[in-house]
Amino acid sequence: MFYINDFNFCFTNYLNACLSELELKQNQEISKIKEYMIVRRDLGAIRPCFNMIKYMVKLNSLNFTHEENILIQQLSDYATDHVIFVNDIISYNKENNNNDISNIVIIYVKKYNLTLNDALNKTCLEANKTLYNFRYIKDNINNKNIAKYAEWLEKWMMGHIEWCKITNRFDLYTRI
Repeated sequence: MFYINDFNFCFTNYLNACLSELELKQNQEISKIKEYMIVRRDLGAIRPCFNMIKYMVKLNSLNFTHEENILIQQLSDYATDHVIFVNDIISYNKENNNNDISNIVIIYVKKYNLTLNDALNKTCLEANKTLYNFRYIKDNINNKNIAKYAEWLEKWMMGHIEWCKITNRFDLYTRI
């Protein structure tokens, strides 16, 4: 039952994030980075998928210490953020050409007046930092179930990069 409640909670947050993004688009409001990341973490529908991974590795059925729960949350957040940063870099041209404002590179350019090059570099640095932090935690895990969860999250992150390379979604827009 815990898995269903957890999934429902995350999916409800996803739907609420969709509504928030729609409202921002309708009003042509550009979020601050912190606000964007809060909504974007739920908007990508990644969290419900990560909860399915937790279910698969039987993560939620175990009792963890407070510190282990923090590690699980940090792994989830770093993996989610890495996917967001990579996606926003790769999708920049498509989203910019479509006048989309839900992209961290666009926010850096339009709200913070960075050059496109500086915005891309800053986003790349953030992606690298989150990957470094994720791997640091992963390399120091002592619990086999949490280690398995981290392994699957890392596969998700790398799979997302591979998906971006082979999908037709960004073909017309990938040259920056």
